[in-house]
Amino acid sequence: MEKEKQDTRIYAIQEFAKDLLPVIDAFDKAMSAIEQSQINFETEEGKKVAGIVEGVQLVSKVFQDTVKKHGIEKLPGKDAPFNPSFHNAIAKIVDSSYSQETVIDEFMAGYKIGDRILRTAMVRVGSPD
Repeated sequence: MEKEKQDTRIYAIQEFAKDLLPVIDAFDKAMSAIEQSQINFETEEGKKVAGIVEGVQLVSKVFQDTVKKHGIEKLPGKDAPFNPSFHNAIAKIVDSSYSQETVIDEFMAGYKIGDRILRTAMVRVGSPD
């Protein structure tokens, strides 16, 4: 009975969770852009930007923690074995160096809530054949 009650709560927010995925994607893109930036935080301009960067990082962390608290989890992505239940292969590279089908690039992350898939990951797969 308790398990059923918990499942009902988790799956009741499933549609809302799907609506949050673009927000999660936007934060991921912002964090990626920050990591790839060539900003020199020692300059006067860099010091101004540092506060903005810190704020975006803080909001992203709080948001990610909140999503996780409500059972929304990222599916395995880059370097994980390819799983058609989790991954939507939009490209495939054949290379004998792979021992099994492996995700080599993730274009869009996949997410689940509980045992249900909210969105499969869009990936490129490396395959031995």
